[in-house]
Amino acid sequence: MKLIDTKNAPGAIGPYVQGYVVNNIVYTSGQIPVNPTDGTVPEGIAAQAEQSCKNVGAILAEAGSDLKNVIKTTCFLADMGDFAAFNEVYARYFTGKPARSFDFDEGDAEQQAVLHEMGLLSAKPVLYACNVGEDDLMEGIENNKYVPLVAARAKEEGARYIPICAKTEEDIADYSPEEKKAFLAEMGIEASGLDNLITASYDLLGLISFLTDGKKECRAWTIRKGTKAPQAAGKIHSDFERGFIRASVIGYGDLEANNFDYAAVKAKGLQRTEGKEYVVKDGDVIEFLFNV
Repeated sequence: MKLIDTKNAPGAIGPYVQGYVVNNIVYTSGQIPVNPTDGTVPEGIAAQAEQSCKNVGAILAEAGSDLKNVIKTTCFLADMGDFAAFNEVYARYFTGKPARSFDFDEGDAEQQAVLHEMGLLSAKPVLYACNVGEDDLMEGIENNKYVPLVAARAKEEGARYIPICAKTEEDIADYSPEEKKAFLAEMGIEASGLDNLITASYDLLGLISFLTDGKKECRAWTIRKGTKAPQAAGKIHSDFERGFIRASVIGYGDLEANNFDYAAVKAKGLQRTEGKEYVVKDGDVIEFLFNV
């Protein structure tokens, strides 16, 4: 561990140091808006924010780093009414990209351990919803001058975006599935913005759904991608996972192609029997066999 000490930032006022370096990560102490030269505190939130940022920068410089490499900060304001003025100054100093824009190696245990320890908000997946007009849907989303700007921003920081027309979604909210399909077809749209938003959200979070179809109900169950059959069964009831024997699986596409006729699907050999190592796929229609 390397301790950081510089005269270009206020000295520690308690039993701690200005900062230290461990495993190539710099940890700085909290910085208040004190001028290290004369100990004065400037007037106004903007000047105070600027001095605090300069103090953090000085400590990082002493450690051989700079503000562009910062991956996490915690900021305290006495009055949230000052946030806008504070944030304007903050944005000038902290110009690095969010953590989600970095291509982390999921197989690197050290990287993953650091990510877990940091709990970085900027590493969380982000999906921008672009509210557009009905004319944009008819004439082409690309003609909306704002959507390309959001798209560029999303690409730069490793996020995603979905155009959605709130007015259209409101209009079709109470439609039957048939009416909704006809309305969208008339507008030349394959799926509603809300459907696209849900699909993109699931994909972004690494989630899928499998289905169970019984006499009383047909239900979708949400699981993470890569979940095996016994653990998927456990989403329904812990006994299903504990006593799992096998799963009878039909792909939703196969069922839809046969007009949801289970007899026809089975006659064509499209129903499969899967064991404990089977990785459930999105849209699988599953019947679990178990014994406890």
